[in-house]
Amino acid sequence: MRCPPEILKVSCDRKHTSFDFSIKLLAAVEKMFASVRSSRKMKFNMVLQQIRCDDPSLQEIDFDFFFNKRPNQKGLTKLFQSLRYNTSLQQIYLNGNKINDQSALTLADVLPTTALLTIHLNSNVIEYQGAIAISKALSNSTTTIETLSLTDNFIGDAGAIEIAKGLSKNTSLRRLNLMKNNIGDRGATALAEALCINATLQSLKIGSDTGIGDQSSFAFSKMLATRNVTLLRLAFNRCTIGNQGIAALGAALSTNKTLHSLSVEYNNIEDEGVLLFTKNLKNNRTLRKINILGNKFREKGMQELVKSGFYRLPPNAPMSIRAYGCVYYSWRALACVVGKDGRYPMHVAASNSLKWESGLKYIVEANYLPLIETDPTTGLYPFMLTAAGQNADLEATYQLLRLHPGPMQISV
Repeated sequence: MRCPPEILKVSCDRKHTSFDFSIKLLAAVEKMFASVRSSRKMKFNMVLQQIRCDDPSLQEIDFDFFFNKRPNQKGLTKLFQSLRYNTSLQQIYLNGNKINDQSALTLADVLPTTALLTIHLNSNVIEYQGAIAISKALSNSTTTIETLSLTDNFIGDAGAIEIAKGLSKNTSLRRLNLMKNNIGDRGATALAEALCINATLQSLKIGSDTGIGDQSSFAFSKMLATRNVTLLRLAFNRCTIGNQGIAALGAALSTNKTLHSLSVEYNNIEDEGVLLFTKNLKNNRTLRKINILGNKFREKGMQELVKSGFYRLPPNAPMSIRAYGCVYYSWRALACVVGKDGRYPMHVAASNSLKWESGLKYIVEANYLPLIETDPTTGLYPFMLTAAGQNADLEATYQLLRLHPGPMQISV
């Protein structure tokens, strides 16, 4: 926030005594903050009016840290009650506003009557009672929420168990973030059991809680292996999952056909755990990437990931990009993904003159199907793409033709 001219003028005027200077400086500062409070109040009242009038142009509001310096539960109550029966607002951001259980109860009470799709309630003070209220809202058949973020609150195991109850009945939620909520194995296990019933959730993030360990992994492994068919992204970041926990997840993914992304950043996974995890992934062609940053494995574990077809770059990425971090992409899975333009990664790699020994070989071995498919963009077979241009690769052309000589056969 810039210092207004009147403050600068006072601070530069050396004719005043130090007492007069202090009085005038404080008066100028108070005037500045009064102006800020006034503008915030005007903004708040204007948004309230738009919400109450169901203004169709108002689809998103951002009140992040709006009430953080002066907790105003009365203002929050006004805001939440104004949402009742609003049918245009879709997204609301309320991070860092010291929202407590009572305010969460007011919000949850009106949710089933709104058309809200996204709610961010990160960095507040929601505890067990607030979790109960949110769970009841999720259980209501008229609730439309698709994204709910509750990162950095205080719901604990008991609150997570309540959220799980709502999740088992919910039919709208797609993304749920419960990071940094003092959740342990009891709460995480309840969430896993809820996902055995839930048929809509696609993304779940839990973590930054040392109480989540191998027991949670076992519960989620059972769910992934036998029951759930909708979860695409799962994150256990900054927990205490070890070798047995990651091995169980790998075993579950040998039969799971839906999970695309797994994140296990900053856990206790060693080389042995990586070996056990990859050993069970031989039949999986669905898991596209794993984020394994900040664990205890070393070079041996990295080698095991590479042996299993996990590399630092996706197969259609330009080779000039340098890979950072510990995100590994499964070429076995990604090589089967068709882009919006109808192209396989093999088509993209071949048209970008990727050399046979520089990665094209692994893309081909991951998925042979595109060998017999022409590139939708150019109409050429993969071997033709490698033979075109100044960077043509004779080795790639030969190997592709050897694997599929059909296009060269001329019928009379």
